[in-house]
Amino acid sequence: MTMTAALVLQSHPTINIPSICLAQLQSYVPPLVSTGIGLSIEEQHRLQHNQQSFDTFLSRDLAIDEEYLRKMLGERRWRSIHSILFSMRKIVAQRLREKEGDVEQVAKRGAKLEHHLAHLQTKSMAWQVRAKVGQAESTSLRAQL
Repeated sequence: MTMTAALVLQSHPTINIPSICLAQLQSYVPPLVSTGIGLSIEEQHRLQHNQQSFDTFLSRDLAIDEEYLRKMLGERRWRSIHSILFSMRKIVAQRLREKEGDVEQVAKRGAKLEHHLAHLQTKSMAWQVRAKVGQAESTSLRAQL
């Protein structure tokens, strides 16, 4: 910055401008100024009627908004519960399939064991027959001696 520019800036007094946000400007309501002219009774009734009409409109609008919000919350709650139930059904179905698989494996193992038992019973009967034949031969050989 040049020397002259610095002097010019220093020579002017600083002005404090308060900062105002846009929301403050939009919500600014100028103060009511009395003009000294009173409203007639008819104008007062008309203003009161307009105020009541506006209040009625506002109440009705708020009731509609309240009903809409209540409906939306109900739908959101229903979707949430439906989603939870859907997830639970999927989990239960998966576990059921796993248990059915376990039952099939147990049934196959049981069938294998029954087949093995039948085979062992057959072998046992064959050995019993051989033992009886062996006893008969032994008895016959003793009798011959």
